[in-house]
Amino acid sequence: MQRLHRTAADQVVQELRQRILTGELPAGAHLRQEAVAEMFGLSRIPVREALQRLDAEGWVRFAPHRGAFVSGLSSEEVAELFELRLLLEPHLLERAVPRFGPASLSSLREAAALFERELSGDDRRGWGAANRAFHRQLYAPAGRPRIASLAQGFDERVEAYVGAHLALEGIAPRAIAEHRQLVAAVEAADAARAVTVLRDHLERTRDELTGWIDKREKAA
Repeated sequence: MQRLHRTAADQVVQELRQRILTGELPAGAHLRQEAVAEMFGLSRIPVREALQRLDAEGWVRFAPHRGAFVSGLSSEEVAELFELRLLLEPHLLERAVPRFGPASLSSLREAAALFERELSGDDRRGWGAANRAFHRQLYAPAGRPRIASLAQGFDERVEAYVGAHLALEGIAPRAIAEHRQLVAAVEAADAARAVTVLRDHLERTRDELTGWIDKREKAA
């Protein structure tokens, strides 16, 4: 029975995390245990365990006597996550560039093309995920799975915000251009150029994203 509860909790964790990532469950959304249990056709025990795990991961917060809510990120928290990304991702890319072969280059080009296709459509739910998939392929040849996993975790925490950022006027075309520049630098085996483009890309995204969050909070 305990194993069944754990498996059910895994299912709830994965599904709720995905809905938070896509923005379907926005920051501040109330996650009532009864409603979540009914949604999945489960008892409250695995749902409670799932919400506690999401709380530990930072996706959910518990308010006294009120229950669980989807966590939002402040501009300061987003800036810190990007600070961590800027520490890890240039290092990964510098290692990865000389290790790219035909198969990994093909995967990178496919991820870049998928990103462009996603941004050409109106369904914004996949935009952040496509961006994260591109970055995952960019660092895959580095041979540092633990560091890559950390970087991926930081990227996941801002994925919903990145999707909103890409929807701002003029951002998507520039993001596509910067991804193309990264692919070109990798194809030329120019690690220094690739790292420079990546740093500029991450820093610009950080600055625009934190500015957007600050503006939204002031308006609220």
